[in-house]
Amino acid sequence: MFLLVKELKGKANLNVYLGFRDKSLVTCEKEFEEVGLNKLVVTTDDGSYKEKGYAIDFMKKDIEENKVDKIFACGPLPMLKAVRAYAIENNIPCQISLEERMGCGIGACLGCAIQIGKGENARYGHVCKDGPVFNAKDVVYTINMIINNDTAYTKTLKNVRAVSENDPYTLTVYFDRSVPNPTMLLSFPVIESGSFEKDF
Repeated sequence: MFLLVKELKGKANLNVYLGFRDKSLVTCEKEFEEVGLNKLVVTTDDGSYKEKGYAIDFMKKDIEENKVDKIFACGPLPMLKAVRAYAIENNIPCQISLEERMGCGIGACLGCAIQIGKGENARYGHVCKDGPVFNAKDVVYTINMIINNDTAYTKTLKNVRAVSENDPYTLTVYFDRSVPNPTMLLSFPVIESGSFEKDF
């Protein structure tokens, strides 16, 4: 985000909203100040430094008072979901930078796959290969909802296993959530001689 702000300096009026859990985690404030912004708001969830609350709430307040041409966001998933929803609701172009665990970095392991688009236009992209920056309206959070919802996760895992058993050309990724440090099990066919499985 810092490099983007530096690139846009002098080309646009820039408001930056930095949010942190508490004072001990505040970082890059001085660097952003030195760029020369239209506005810099620093927030902490607990109020231990500068403004108390969430950065998105201060952003929303400023947008209600002034027209905004575009939103760029990076950070934790719950915040990105909220920014995305707000931007779509208010018809504001928005780009979000996603952070996902990446096993390979080249799109082969599918660890960072995300759904892009809905209906007939739906496809899976990879944060490592196709991102990390995406148009917010294109990103669908079904994978994250599945991982965060045990019931949906269990049903999906059963369906994936059923599909992979019937389709010898399916690459299947299993996440073992029964242990404190989840393991990933990759299963895929090896030229009609069974399957290869490896526990990472």
